[in-house]
Amino acid sequence: MTARVLAPATIIPAHLYVERSADRQLKTVIDEMGRPGYILVSRQMGKTNLLLNMKRNRSMDLVVYFDLSNRFETARKFFRNIIDTILEMSPELFESAAKVIDGQRRGDELEDSVEYDRHLRLLLKSANKKIVIILDEIDSLIGCTYSDSILAQVRSMYFSRGNHEIYNNLTYVLSGVAEPGDLIKDKNISPFNIGEKIYLEDFTRSEFDEFVSRAKLKVGSSVSDRIYWWTDGNPRISWDICSEVELEIAAGKDATPLLVDEIVDRLYYQEHDRAPVDHIRALVEGDASIRNAIMSIRYDRGNFADDRVKGKLYLAGIAKSDRALGIVIKNRVIDGALSERWIKQLEDSEPSALTIASEAFSAKDYVKAKKYFAEVFAADVEELVESKRIDYASSLFYSGDFNDAIDQYELIEAETVDERIRQLCSLQAGGAYLALKNYQSALNKLQTALVGPDRALVVSAKLNLQVAYARMKVQEYRSAAISLSEDLIEQIQSINEPDQKYLLTTALANASLIYSLYGNKDLSTAALERARSVAPLEFMPFLLVEGLKRSDEANEKKSLLAEFVELVTDNRLKLISDAQSPLGLTKLVLSLAVVGLATYADDQFDSFVRVIKDKYYQPTSSIVSILIDLAEAVETEDNSPGAVLLLRAESTYLTSDVPEFERIRLYRHLANSQSNVSAGSWGMKFLRTLNAHCPPDLLGEQDAIVAANFMVGRFSSKRSELAECFELWRRFEDTASEKWPEWGMLFLYLQMQCALDVKNVEDSSLFASKIISVSEKLEMKGKAFEALAPFLNGANDHLRSIKSVQLKNFKRNDKVVVKYKDADPIVSKFKNVEGDLRSGLCTLIGRS
Repeated sequence: MTARVLAPATIIPAHLYVERSADRQLKTVIDEMGRPGYILVSRQMGKTNLLLNMKRNRSMDLVVYFDLSNRFETARKFFRNIIDTILEMSPELFESAAKVIDGQRRGDELEDSVEYDRHLRLLLKSANKKIVIILDEIDSLIGCTYSDSILAQVRSMYFSRGNHEIYNNLTYVLSGVAEPGDLIKDKNISPFNIGEKIYLEDFTRSEFDEFVSRAKLKVGSSVSDRIYWWTDGNPRISWDICSEVELEIAAGKDATPLLVDEIVDRLYYQEHDRAPVDHIRALVEGDASIRNAIMSIRYDRGNFADDRVKGKLYLAGIAKSDRALGIVIKNRVIDGALSERWIKQLEDSEPSALTIASEAFSAKDYVKAKKYFAEVFAADVEELVESKRIDYASSLFYSGDFNDAIDQYELIEAETVDERIRQLCSLQAGGAYLALKNYQSALNKLQTALVGPDRALVVSAKLNLQVAYARMKVQEYRSAAISLSEDLIEQIQSINEPDQKYLLTTALANASLIYSLYGNKDLSTAALERARSVAPLEFMPFLLVEGLKRSDEANEKKSLLAEFVELVTDNRLKLISDAQSPLGLTKLVLSLAVVGLATYADDQFDSFVRVIKDKYYQPTSSIVSILIDLAEAVETEDNSPGAVLLLRAESTYLTSDVPEFERIRLYRHLANSQSNVSAGSWGMKFLRTLNAHCPPDLLGEQDAIVAANFMVGRFSSKRSELAECFELWRRFEDTASEKWPEWGMLFLYLQMQCALDVKNVEDSSLFASKIISVSEKLEMKGKAFEALAPFLNGANDHLRSIKSVQLKNFKRNDKVVVKYKDADPIVSKFKNVEGDLRSGLCTLIGRS
């Protein structure tokens, strides 16, 4: 059998590659070296092969190809990879340059872009030829922390040609399915608008015929016509259909238009799992705007004004522009894969956002309800009738967005004409204020809810008022709190409602808390025992933990814990949020019970934690992650009881198969929850593990906060350990300064002070300069100024003192070289520039 010509291939062999207008346009862009080329094209159109073909044809130039889907941790590593790759391509040509670059990397650490700029110019001077840098798949930079740096650097190089003529021998070619401007996160950065756009189009008919000829595909004109009729020159689809035709001919079949139709049906319509149809259908399924645009194209020839949607259609490979017809579906293969019947099925099966929100709210999926209510609210507030607006506010409340919930409740309260609705909104807003621990505002709202017309809401307001009085712990409210509790319990006992036991249990539990906080232990115990005697099953875990907290006897605690373990093990109790029911089995209740087991009933600890794992966590969750999660739930409690769980996780369950990110999380919590003395070893373990296993891009703010607190503690007690701390933290320094400049300033300030301790003027000056640089990214106002001003003042004072020492070495008539901002250096007598040097208007370079 003859070897296949059109075997599946990612890289098209040179003998099969057919040049298109884009190849010629790209050649012109690179020949002129005027502006960077940017190839904007949908997937599966052959852009990578376009770039590699260009590389093959420019043997006299140095063309370097980079696939940006291979990500680097930092901008520095990204830029260095470009330099290193160029060096490796021609080691003999760049032998001396490589030594210089290596030496500079080992010496003073320059800013990422400054180092890259310097080393790129060095390579250009050494090469004495054009260098073309290809950055393919630039859409992979979406979500990358340093995408701004890359695009800013590319743009900067073209604007630097006035100062550095050597840059006329360098150009970039970018390629992807996203506009470069879409990758810029910082809106203060100028848009990337200097590129020469190159649109990679389908094969023309003559180019398609050339491809068939190169492939040695022996078919008649009717078969070629039929393939082109289906594909309209799409390169990927044309290759795949021709490849299948080649196989069928090799198997002895006659090549006919009917055979082409059968191949199209088999490849694209039976399974829908072949590129590019698979990717396109997935996009259409998930984007209603694309579906609407497709139907618009079919019925009114693309007569829609949204350029953003047009861009989506083009980059998705769904549509193209036709001079006579306007926007049309790209080809018949794609048109058939996006049939009207299929799109209608999608539309018919997709409920409205309001329907989804309402169904999610009824199912108590408040996070989902919140999301879809927000969509409706943003699109058309009028569609949300008052009852749905209350559901939206309640979704916010029950999913823990208390501030937003308050805004919505107060908005409805101000606009409604229904007294009961106003009462309900006051009650719910009061509950949200309670959750935020804003007890005075809660008190005001709940007292307003007491005077409404709905008796049930009045009872609920009183229940919440009990909590507000208890949490405020203000002696002047003692009589009001006790009187309210007694009246409320009596009132609930007199009603005959299905939820009476829930209300009575809540009132008695709140009364127990009030008596406890105001020092009456006997009445507190009596109210709690009464609550347990009438409580529904789902409230029992909470009441047992309340008894655990109030008891002083170890045996009583063991008994309560045993009952708790049996209750949770033997019953299907749901784990709920505090907002849904403060007396239910919340994570806090569960966590306090587990802490109690670790302290008073250790023999039951392991087995009960495994019960919790089976009932309330994913099967893949490790015991370490569960104990950390439970410890986080009790961080607000006094005396940090969660530390008991963290220590148990480390000593018993931290095996080698625990993922490194969980190990980092555990050490972070231990370093944060222990005393300053005991936190030392955990802090070092945290920093060492973080350094070894956490990419800088994944650094979280809590990591930075704990590291900062730990280093401040070492600064006060064990400065000898700080050198290692700084070394371990160095790889995160740029990320921390970029994401959280205030923490970046603190780290730099500590390092500056340590350098001052050992009289290292060079390092202390470097850190002082970096502090000033980072401060320029911050709005130094109000509290931020109060907190950060000492760092900035310390840095400025240090640099001024160094400058004063330097300037003392010069006499008035000494000739010095100074530089004013962007101007060229000048020679002047010291007495003429001393004032400018001291005020920072110019920089001292040295003696003349």
